Amino acid sequence: MSVTFTPRNAFASAGRTAAPQLPLVFLPGWGFDGRILESAARVPHCFAPAGFIDPVDLIEDLAAFLDGAGLEKIRLAGWSMGAHLALAFAGAHPHRVDSLFLFSMRKAWPTEEIAAIRRDLDADPASFMRSFYRKCFMGDRAGYARFAEDLQERYLREMDLPLLHRGLEYLEHSQPVTGGGVKDLHLFHGRRDIIAPVAEMADLPGAAVEIFEKEGHALFLGPEFVWPECGLAARKETIRQRFSRAAATYDAHADVQKEVARELAARLPAARLPAAAPASILEIGCGSGNYTALLAGRFPDAEILALDFASGMVAAARRRLGESPRLALLCRDGEEFLATSSRRFDLVTSNATLQWFDDPLAALAQMAGALHASGMLLCSLFGPETLGELGRGISAVCGHGAHLPPHRFPSLADLHTALAGALPEFSCTEQLVQRRYGSLRELLLHIRKTGTSGWRSASRPLLTKERLRDLEDWFMAEYGGFQVTYQAYLVQGRRQGDGNG
Repeated sequence: MSVTFTPRNAFASAGRTAAPQLPLVFLPGWGFDGRILESAARVPHCFAPAGFIDPVDLIEDLAAFLDGAGLEKIRLAGWSMGAHLALAFAGAHPHRVDSLFLFSMRKAWPTEEIAAIRRDLDADPASFMRSFYRKCFMGDRAGYARFAEDLQERYLREMDLPLLHRGLEYLEHSQPVTGGGVKDLHLFHGRRDIIAPVAEMADLPGAAVEIFEKEGHALFLGPEFVWPECGLAARKETIRQRFSRAAATYDAHADVQKEVARELAARLPAARLPAAAPASILEIGCGSGNYTALLAGRFPDAEILALDFASGMVAAARRRLGESPRLALLCRDGEEFLATSSRRFDLVTSNATLQWFDDPLAALAQMAGALHASGMLLCSLFGPETLGELGRGISAVCGHGAHLPPHRFPSLADLHTALAGALPEFSCTEQLVQRRYGSLRELLLHIRKTGTSGWRSASRPLLTKERLRDLEDWFMAEYGGFQVTYQAYLVQGRRQGDGNG
């Protein structure tokens, strides 16, 4: 292996107790190595090359590193040339890459531009590289100052001209077409990028695209960018606050969630059959208590533990349900509870909650593990096609793939994979619920009043006043009104008797 990968831990996600993310590997751009992450204010724990990478050997080197480290699957980030290499690795080893984060990726490098770079590089290598480094930090003067003080001269002393030329040759012939079969694909680009201008950004079908208005080529080092891993704690806290604020308006607007709850309740065991009635129930994400009330009414003799991480929702549930010795309502993070509790239940259930978890598939497997022998798992969650019309409309008016929070929700295939090793018998079915609203404002108000707007990492607003007008026109042209579809999955399974209940 010609290059080694070493841990970079400039940022640690403090306070997180949920299941950890898959390991992250970062591939740097041309003329850089993993040390560039030292210039970032916040970087997630990741692995990055200890030296400059050779594109000829990178795919083989990375596969060898993963084998040696015992890493079956990773999240892969790549910047500029590293983005091309990350995509190539995903194409060569699709089963090893769960997510791709591609920064400043140009769709093609013209031959004449590469030829000009070669001439200038050979004429005065140090002068050319200093100029190139300055251009990478366009828009981030403080970032360039840190880089120039800490790394630039070291890079110039270690410069390997033949290696740089191999990188240019690779870029000249690299033309990305698809996302390498990776479902979770993200493209990040800086509006001030003069190395890989936004107009020449790679166009990968299915990719979520974010344009950062104030950032340049090295956008992941700038103050506007939040790494996906670094943003997890902020993401969960934002979702918690939005649900808590929506507690007072949730019931009046959550008609879709109530409809799915009724479908879920129809699959509960019959209370009139004592042998089937659960004696202990765990509900994850009780919200304002609508589904909890259905459970308590169906099984009045059961001990029910209902959790929600939003204090406003728990307070609303207490007002709805009152005091009962058989019902415990706790303000608790469901992922944390599942990851740390050893308690078991006859019924573990959840309505329209798991899609908001950091790792819903791990939580689903943990819910199965929290069952007594012969216990039942029953839950609903929304799928990635939820609000698909709105996502397509926003993409159309923004001019790029601007995906909404449901883009990261699990698919039906994901659910089957997660449950296959957790339960001997289960079923996952899809239900599509359509709603039509009187105006775009009414549609967006419904999302806000139910707290389901999720979280975005970019600081700029996605919908300006002009884009809102364009989005209204788009809906009228496409659907003659403001129509959206909710993709709900109903999951049911049972754990067979194993003698360990």
